[in-house]
Amino acid sequence: MNNNQNGSEEQSEKILFTLEKSETDQVRIRETTFKGKEYVDIRIYTKLQGGEDFVPTKKGVMLTKDKMKQLIEALNKVQI
Repeated sequence: MNNNQNGSEEQSEKILFTLEKSETDQVRIRETTFKGKEYVDIRIYTKLQGGEDFVPTKKGVMLTKDKMKQLIEALNKVQI
């Protein structure tokens, strides 16, 4: 078990994809590890008024890799 200086468990992340939704919004897909489990997080990031950096919002979903596999299989059925 890895702990940082605050005593909480270590978390890591890797941004896989960023989609510009508008000038102030992005959709980011990232891999993250939390408490030893791997997840995929798909989340809206936004620029706050007067800000330059994008910040995460509550709009999104974080799934285990197994659940993400199921979601991808379902999305592959979508006719485009």
